[in-house]
Amino acid sequence: MRSIARSFSKAADRYNLYATLQNTCAHDMISACHKLKIRPRRILDLGAGTGILTRLLQEQFPQADILAVDLSYQMLLAHQHGHRVLADAAHLPIIKNSMDLITANLCWQWLQSPVEALLKTQQYLQTGGYLVINTLLDGSLRTWHERLQEHGFGEFQRQYLPLEDWQCLSQAILIQKTYSYQFSTTADFLQQMHALGATAHTRQMPVSGMRRLLNDSRPLAIDYHVLTVTMRGSCDTL
Repeated sequence: MRSIARSFSKAADRYNLYATLQNTCAHDMISACHKLKIRPRRILDLGAGTGILTRLLQEQFPQADILAVDLSYQMLLAHQHGHRVLADAAHLPIIKNSMDLITANLCWQWLQSPVEALLKTQQYLQTGGYLVINTLLDGSLRTWHERLQEHGFGEFQRQYLPLEDWQCLSQAILIQKTYSYQFSTTADFLQQMHALGATAHTRQMPVSGMRRLLNDSRPLAIDYHVLTVTMRGSCDTL
C-alpha cells in the first residue's frame, strides 16, 4: 500500500483536473444515498483523496459530521472538507458501531481482499446504518490490458474481482454500470493515469517499453465496469 500512497501523493496537485470518472461516480453515489432517504449524523468517507465525494456529502448532508480518510497525506492536504484522517481503509482507528453512513468512491479495488475488507468495515456501522461503495469489476480497462500484451508487458495488468465474487454478499444490493471513454492515443491515456496517480503497477516497467507505449499513436477506447455495493448494519437486511 505504500507504493500506492506514494503514487497518489505525487498526483495530488493535478488529480481533480483529470478525475472525470471519479467525479461522475461520486455524483452517482450521492444519488444512491439520496434514494436511501437517510439523515446521517456521522459519515465515514474512505479513500477520500482530494475530497471529491466528501464535498458532495457535505452539501447533501450539511448536518453530518464527516471523517475523510485517506492513506495519502498530500491528497488530504488538497481539500478542506470534513475532518481529515490519515489512515489505511483496511486498518481504521474508528470505534465500532459508530457510523451512520460509510462511503468509498473507487478506492476499494486497491485493497488486497476487497470482499473481506467490506465485511470488516461493516462493523463500524450503527444498527440501521448504510455502507455504499463503488469499485471496479473484472473487464475494466480490457483494451488497455490488450495493448500492454501487444507490447510484451502483460504482467503489468491489474486484476479486478469478477461480479461473481461479490454475489456472496447475500444482504447487499449490487448495481453494475459501464462508463466509456475515448482517448486519441495511448499517450493520452497514460497521461491521465499518471495525473491520477494510478501508475503504481506500471512503475517497474522498463523505460524502453514505456517509450513504445508512448509512441503508439492508435486511439484507445476504455470501458470501466463499476459496481455499486450497498449494505446495512449487520443487524439489519436490505
